[in-house]
Amino acid sequence: MEGGIRPRRQSILIGQRSLDVYAEIDQGPKFVRWIIGIFRKWGFFIAEWPWTAIFLCLIVSVLSTVKIIMTPQRNEITGYTPYGARAKDEFLEYQNFFSSKGECVSYATSPAHVRVVIDLLQ
Repeated sequence: MEGGIRPRRQSILIGQRSLDVYAEIDQGPKFVRWIIGIFRKWGFFIAEWPWTAIFLCLIVSVLSTVKIIMTPQRNEITGYTPYGARAKDEFLEYQNFFSSKGECVSYATSPAHVRVVIDLLQ
């Protein structure tokens, strides 16, 4: 490991790959070096102030959870269906069949309903 910063003594628990972390960042593309530098700084921050990092993560998690809970939920079935899709026609027939305004069980046994279903399936 030439040109790098060496720890005071080598631990038997630390392998060569772990020791390469202490090496100078002079290899690889500029973006890779930048990412390595950011993660190194983040690692030193967590090692120096672990409780601050824990509380920071907890605050972000709590805020995200509150945002998810407070977001109104809508079930929009037709929002992701393309125009002219068969699913929209079937959904319209479903609404007409099971709506409180239309006929239900008696309509299901009528020959007109069978013809509508056959036309819809073709």
